[in-house]
Amino acid sequence: MEALIDAAHIADLSGDVARRDDYMFAARRTMAYLFRIQLTPASSYYLREPARSRVLGGFKTDLYNNIVWMDNVWHLTSALIKAREWKLLPGAER
Repeated sequence: MEALIDAAHIADLSGDVARRDDYMFAARRTMAYLFRIQLTPASSYYLREPARSRVLGGFKTDLYNNIVWMDNVWHLTSALIKAREWKLLPGAER
């Protein structure tokens, strides 16, 4: 995810709009998938406290594996911060 955002930023800086748009298309699709595997109150209904409150906001390894890796969480967070700062996500300026 981070690499897609970095590539989109470089393409944007170099004026390659088509390539930037391609990278951002892939990034948006990836984000949609990742937000599907994010642990929310609704998707973690089966967990008991205190485990539930510890994992909320984290990202599972995949759709079926509930292991949360901090590295996964950080890389997605970093990518979203970069995309917002570099104004690669329309409407994210708020």
